[in-house]
Amino acid sequence: MEELEVYYRMSMELLPEYLRPYVDFKLSPRVEDYYCLFRGVRYQVVPDRPYDFIFIDGPELNAPSDGTMTFDFDYLSIILRSETPIFGIIDYRLSTSFVYQTILGLNKVKFDAIRELAFVGPCTKHDVQPLELESLTDTLVRNARLIGNTEIKLS
Repeated sequence: MEELEVYYRMSMELLPEYLRPYVDFKLSPRVEDYYCLFRGVRYQVVPDRPYDFIFIDGPELNAPSDGTMTFDFDYLSIILRSETPIFGIIDYRLSTSFVYQTILGLNKVKFDAIRELAFVGPCTKHDVQPLELESLTDTLVRNARLIGNTEIKLS
């Protein structure tokens, strides 16, 4: 998957001949998508396949509508329709790692600061945790300070 034609063509040119039967290149624009209060971007056209591994290093994280930093929605859009466990690696996308830790849990998303990678999964649609107002409120109340600034946490 690629959104920029220059990288799309470069990837096709650099792929060794013996791997070509296993790779299906797709050029697709990015679009915005939402999960609860999180706004993300994903490729518009993603083949519907039984994925078992996804490497996340694109598309560009800025929202097409206003340029605001978002998160990469692709892994989430695929696992939301998957009964089969899918692993993933996120290439130094802190906003993406944060959102996935929030909705999948720390046991499913492990961020390695030395390698600048997050390792995700295995996850299916059953691992996606809905954000509930009650749990967010409980977290706020537990961490509230009577004096000074209170940090609002999502988990």
